Amino acid sequence: MSSRDDLLRRIESLPSDSEDAFFALCDHLRTIDFSRTPGDFDQFAADVLSAFIARYGIDAPTFGRGVSSTDYISTVLTIGGRKYDLAAIAGALNEYDKKREGGEFGFAALSSDEKVAISNKLGDIRDVIVASRLSDSKKKSLLDRLAKLETEVQMDKTPTERFFSFLGDLAMTAGEMSTNARPAIEDFKDILRIVMRSRAKSEGATLPGSGEWPQLPSPSDFGDN
Repeated sequence: MSSRDDLLRRIESLPSDSEDAFFALCDHLRTIDFSRTPGDFDQFAADVLSAFIARYGIDAPTFGRGVSSTDYISTVLTIGGRKYDLAAIAGALNEYDKKREGGEFGFAALSSDEKVAISNKLGDIRDVIVASRLSDSKKKSLLDRLAKLETEVQMDKTPTERFFSFLGDLAMTAGEMSTNARPAIEDFKDILRIVMRSRAKSEGATLPGSGEWPQLPSPSDFGDN
């Protein structure tokens, strides 16, 4: 496989979040010794990087006239590394602020048993997604989101916003999945109950009654496909 084809396939496997994908693309390009690639590969790589930045609105320069391809790539990789460091610093400071100010809104403090129960259900849901009739791109997107949830479940303070988003993703794809979509959605509703019960306990809040929750469409509304 040529270097060009390898780079194009690499793009297909990037994380679904464009910022995360930018960092991953930069990391990959850092591993390439451009002095050992075909003569025009550096130009191709610079064009790929510039097109990615332009399409997804990344805060980095696009490839312009009068700049050599290798200099452009070097500049962007430097920016990419710095952006990654700054994002990591900002995330750490945000967590520090929450603890310093006592602001724990939006987090669940899951017990060991709750983490195990959620992890088991996430594993079952992953199996359903892998075995489903979804396109490879949709499977990858759901599995990427699921992997982030699995990581966050193991944290001391688990953020809850991704859980609501993922349930919506499952609902949107249920019609394209097999009938196993129904138990997957019910499993994830059970996960949400665990997470929200833990969050309510952490925040001293009272959860609304079942009839007061906004209701998603029933899985039957998506058909039996």
